[in-house]
Amino acid sequence: MTGSIRNYASSLWLERLLLALILLVATGLRFFRLGYPSLWIDEIGQVLVADLPFPQFWLGVERHHGAAPLDYLVTKAALLLGAHSDFALRLPAALWGILAVYWTYRLGKRFFSREAGLLSAMFLAVNPMHLFYSQEVRFYALFIFLALFSTELFLEAWERDQPRWWLVYAITALLMLYSHYYGSFVILLHGAWALADGFWPALSSKNTHWRSRFTHFLTAAGMAGVLFLPWVFYDLPKEKGFGGAAPPPLSFELIQNVLKEMTGLDKGESLALVLALSGFVFLVRAKKAVAVVLGVWLMGLLPVALWIDHHNTYFFDARQIIFGLPFFLILVAGGVDGWLALLGKIVQSFWDRDRWRWVHLGLMASLIVGLLIVLFAPGVNFFKIQTYYALMDGREDWKGAGELLMQDMAASDDLVFPSSADRYYMKHYLPADVWEKTSVVADESELRELVSGGAPVWVLVSPYTASVNPAMKDIELWLAEMGGIPFTFSPHFKLYFLWPGQEVAIRGRARKWSAPERLHWWVVVGGAMRAADAHGAALKAYRHAAELPDFASKRADALVQAGVEALAVGDAELALALLDQALSLDDSNNQARLHQARALLNLNRADEALAILNEVQQRKGPNDFWLQFLKGKAYEALARWDSALEAFQKALSLKPDASQLYFFIARVYEQQGNVEQARQWYQAYLDREPEGAFARQAQEFLQTKANP
Repeated sequence: MTGSIRNYASSLWLERLLLALILLVATGLRFFRLGYPSLWIDEIGQVLVADLPFPQFWLGVERHHGAAPLDYLVTKAALLLGAHSDFALRLPAALWGILAVYWTYRLGKRFFSREAGLLSAMFLAVNPMHLFYSQEVRFYALFIFLALFSTELFLEAWERDQPRWWLVYAITALLMLYSHYYGSFVILLHGAWALADGFWPALSSKNTHWRSRFTHFLTAAGMAGVLFLPWVFYDLPKEKGFGGAAPPPLSFELIQNVLKEMTGLDKGESLALVLALSGFVFLVRAKKAVAVVLGVWLMGLLPVALWIDHHNTYFFDARQIIFGLPFFLILVAGGVDGWLALLGKIVQSFWDRDRWRWVHLGLMASLIVGLLIVLFAPGVNFFKIQTYYALMDGREDWKGAGELLMQDMAASDDLVFPSSADRYYMKHYLPADVWEKTSVVADESELRELVSGGAPVWVLVSPYTASVNPAMKDIELWLAEMGGIPFTFSPHFKLYFLWPGQEVAIRGRARKWSAPERLHWWVVVGGAMRAADAHGAALKAYRHAAELPDFASKRADALVQAGVEALAVGDAELALALLDQALSLDDSNNQARLHQARALLNLNRADEALAILNEVQQRKGPNDFWLQFLKGKAYEALARWDSALEAFQKALSLKPDASQLYFFIARVYEQQGNVEQARQWYQAYLDREPEGAFARQAQEFLQTKANP
């Protein structure tokens, strides 16, 4: 007896240790870079609404499609408490996310076992989709937590059937409804479970007071529903006819894509589905009413959400049913635990029951620790955590643009926006006096007129510019033609600096441009200086970026760009040193190797360059334009004419509009003494670029050697 108690205490200690480890990982992931990158438009929209006084606040919430006010009130409370930084505004979402991980453990343990509870919590802790919404000023993290918490409270109230438990459940259900309309789906889950427990004898928990319990549930749920009606009557009539894109039809492909997005797995979503179905079967075998109800409820979420979106003419996104994610992961963990239990029945013929319990818990502990090792192993992206952070860096950086403007925009400069929406969202990151002086241009002609005034102009272009203002569809092309210097925060989020006719002054200002001490922002400044042909200043900016703390791969990318600028100023030795540093940080960076080859070719070390290029080809295959182009240059320097021709022609097949390749191919034919082929290729080059960089050399050949 004493041994059994000791074993139980030891296993309980291990369970708590594993739970603490999982919660520590969940906390670390949700707090890591919580204040970076910038809030994006959905978050800014919520913050701006939360900052409104009453009663404008309620009108602002109502204008956000599908929104309920609870999380907006949380944000408003944070603002009133002085939480104005991105980190502080996102902190509540991170806390809801951590609590959701804990309550996933509680429900997994209740439905299956402590091992399943631990594993399901681990799955949610590292899930990239849940991590995303645990770092966003939106209502999803709060809703997920309340869905889990209300389910735990419902089960406790159902078992205890005491007024105080039903009261706490009613309050939580009400909060859940005020966090998201789909909270009603969770209450329906609870009601369906209660009905199944009373009317499905095979799955019943043998309640002797079912009628009393069910009446208490209806009372608690009804109280929550009645108290939610004021918001329903205020907001719901305005939801219909939103006018967005129609949702896709229900299909196997859609189900597969939703599973991929929600699980974070590219190729393992089918295995996750099989394990979830296994968990469902194991619950049915255990005769638990929650099994059938939970399984049917999860299967019904997607078609019901699609029907609602179709009714409201609204686009579908997997986030709309993310509150079902923890329950799905609980079934997945239950499937894993069930298969281990079946294994236990086989091995119990060799071990006694107590020993198998230890082996069972040990196997689950090993699985959890193994997942953690995979999570943090360098170069491994099994859970897509690295992909998640890369995607975050690619979003629009409103904060970066605002801080750059505050540091580098002169008092006489103009700041304009091609759409009123862009101006509205930028309000969050600009002082009120600066924002009030900004303006909106309706079309290209207005912008041309403003620029022609002679004063420096800053223009913000976001991913939403063209959708909000179709007249500005080609604005980036026009800005480039006008000599605009782009601060590229992400591929479609740029801040342009225009000062027509003042090229020298632009370069002077470019050398003074600065940024906050973040790698990403100094890379943005480096790109702007490169665009202004201030290569020395760009080199300094990129080198400074590489010295700032960030992921090793990002520091390596900054060093690669510094190497490119070193080549631009003619310092190939410095370029080699910088590129060597990049590879010491990230050995998988093939761009660093390609630029190493460029530097070596500039130093007349073609044989070393060719060795590096062959290594790159082994790593990424032959179908890369710059790889084949540089191989052609290396072979040409080594007088290996046939190989040079093969490489140049391969490069041309990969990029047919690369006109300079016609010149290089012609030059190789000239070196071989094949005058006719050289003449044809030189002429082809001149046909494409009659005033190109190599036009004079091509013309000299055609005038002298081709026609002696």
